[in-house]
Amino acid sequence: MATETFVLYEANFKGLYLELDSGAKLDMNFALKNGRSSYIIFEHLVSLLSGLEANSQGGDADLASTAGIKYEVKAYKDPVAHPSVRNDLFHTGASSTFGANNLGQNVINPALRRAKENPHTFPEEYAIALAACMNAGYEHNDYYVYTNTAQYVLGTPFRYIVIPTSKVLELLDTNDPRLISRSAILGLAKRTEVLEFRG
Repeated sequence: MATETFVLYEANFKGLYLELDSGAKLDMNFALKNGRSSYIIFEHLVSLLSGLEANSQGGDADLASTAGIKYEVKAYKDPVAHPSVRNDLFHTGASSTFGANNLGQNVINPALRRAKENPHTFPEEYAIALAACMNAGYEHNDYYVYTNTAQYVLGTPFRYIVIPTSKVLELLDTNDPRLISRSAILGLAKRTEVLEFRG
């Protein structure tokens, strides 16, 4: 199984096509650029390459081993396709912790806003935000699988790296516990391993 921690796994593919009964192939590469569709496609690709099993969508961890070890899949923007420093921080918290979602709107955003308005309360407010993130996701996953597929650019080699949740927690952004640094994650890679997929 291609799930060794701190290894940057790589696989190359030509594109996404739908083969009709007539033998015609329809180009479906647009789906790789759309966040809603690509997330499930690339999550499944991780499953095929790693040997992990599909586990849940939206409830529990995305993937799991046969022993019940849980893996959550998150995506960052590839550093070659999206080199800007502003693309370094990306979402690693559960989706419920962002934006207008329940925990984001009702707990985390208010805590971080209070911390910004009253810097002396920052430690307490950050702790509130982190506790919400832990409850929503971090404490339920054993590992995180980070893929380079956010705003995917066709032709970019597909890559993923497996990081233990304990290390993820060490690397969380010090201003917002929902975010993590792409450069910090990739800096942990001890080697790159190219995978050959045989269907």
